[in-house]
Amino acid sequence: MPVATARSPSPVGDVRDNKRLKTEHVSKSPVQDEMTAINGIEVVDHITELDTRSEADLVEEQMNLPIEYLKTYEKELDYREKLVLAPMRLLSLYYGAGLVWSPEVVDKAIIGAERVVDLIFQIGSSNPELAVKAAQVVQQDVSGIDLNCGCPKPFSTGIRNLTVHCRTRDMRPGERALWERLADIVALGKRRGLPVICNGDGDGWANWEKIRTETNADSVMLARAAERNPSVFLPTGPVCNLTEVVPRLLAIAQYTNNPWGNTKFLLTQFKASSPPISNMSKQERKQASEIVSKGKTVEQIAEGFNISLDNVQATFDDIVQKIKARHQPDRNVWAERHEAEVKGQVVDEPVEDTQDAKVEGFEVGVGQAETVKV
Repeated sequence: MPVATARSPSPVGDVRDNKRLKTEHVSKSPVQDEMTAINGIEVVDHITELDTRSEADLVEEQMNLPIEYLKTYEKELDYREKLVLAPMRLLSLYYGAGLVWSPEVVDKAIIGAERVVDLIFQIGSSNPELAVKAAQVVQQDVSGIDLNCGCPKPFSTGIRNLTVHCRTRDMRPGERALWERLADIVALGKRRGLPVICNGDGDGWANWEKIRTETNADSVMLARAAERNPSVFLPTGPVCNLTEVVPRLLAIAQYTNNPWGNTKFLLTQFKASSPPISNMSKQERKQASEIVSKGKTVEQIAEGFNISLDNVQATFDDIVQKIKARHQPDRNVWAERHEAEVKGQVVDEPVEDTQDAKVEGFEVGVGQAETVKV
C-alpha cells in the first residue's frame, strides 16, 4: 500500500519559536548605536507577535504540506482489522493474533547482532543515527520495524503504521487509558492513508469493540490480557489455560529448549481459567498456582499437571501448521467474531470483581482501569 510522506522545510533555530512566533526588527536608538560603536556588537531590539491561530489551524497547515514521495515495498504488511500483540508470543499466533511484536530492544543492543527470528522488530531509541544503524542490522530478516520512542520524537516520520498508547508520559499503568483523545489522531491518519492502532486497556472482545467504536482505530493492541491467556484472540473466546494452553507452552519450551527462567515467567503470568471457561473449583485453581510456583523444571510442571511430554515434536509441528493456515491477508477477525456470535459459539470469561479492578488496574479488571485514590 503506497503511503504518502510529507516533509516541511527544516526550520532554523528553535522549532517552537519558528512556528509560533513572528519576529521583526525596529530601529535602534542613538544610545544603542553608540554602544555598537564602542563594543563592536550590534544591538537589535525585537518585538514579538504571538501567533493567534487555533490549534486546529496549525494542524491543518501541517496536513496540507506537499507530498514528498510515494514509496512502496514488495511485501506490504496490512495493519488493519487485527488484534495485535506486544510483546511477541508464539502461542498467541497459534490462537489467532494478527501480528506480533518483539520485546523492545535498545538500539545499541542490536547493533552487531546476528539473525535469530523473523517478526516485527521493536527498537527502543531516542537517537535517529543509532535507530537507523540498528534497523539496518535486521532489515532483511524481519517483516517490519517498530520504532519505540516513548513520547514522539521529531525523527519518527515516514511511517507505515502508528500505534498510540493512550496514556501520557507521567501516567501509571493502573490509570485509565485516555481513549477519548485518540479519535482525532485516527481521523488525521485516515486522511494520509495511515492505519492507527490503539494500545491501552484492551482486555476482552466486548472491550475491544468498544475501543473501535469510540476511536475508529483500525486495530487494537494488547499485552497483559494475552499474558494471562494467549487464547484470548480466539473469536469464540478464550479456552482453559490448564487443559489447552499450558500443555502447548510446555511442548514449545521442551522442543526449543527454552530457558527455564523465561518459561516459568510465562507460566506465572497465566491466570487459571474460571467458569464458564473451565469447571475448576477455586481450590483447584489455587493448587494449580502452587504447582507452578514450586516447579523448577518443565518436567516437574508437566508431572504436576499430568501432562505428557512424549511427543512434543508433533505438538510443535501442529502449532506451526495452524499458524500458517491462519495467515490470510484478507482475514477480518471482527467478521469472524460476529459469525461466532450468530452461531452461538462464543464463551467469554466473566467480568472480574470491580473491587479487584480498582486495586490492581487493568491487570485484573476488564475494561478501562480505575485510579486508586489513597
